[in-house]
Amino acid sequence: MMKTIENSYKEYITVSRKIGINDLEQTIYKFENKYRASVLEELNSNLFTLIEINPNNNERHFFFQLTRAELSAMLKTVKNK
Repeated sequence: MMKTIENSYKEYITVSRKIGINDLEQTIYKFENKYRASVLEELNSNLFTLIEINPNNNERHFFFQLTRAELSAMLKTVKNK
């Protein structure tokens, strides 16, 4: 199973893939509020980057070096906007 998949939000996954020469994992979530979250694993760590994408203007907010618990909390925040 890919590390970037948060089980609580599996039904919102639109893309799950490996990217780049290092096969980094990326999972993209799209929530009912139309917000999207792209989650990338950080190389050689157990940390993640989350990119929140605003559906109204495609503005992006980046959150780096998130732990698993922080990632889960951020996904919940994006889902409930």
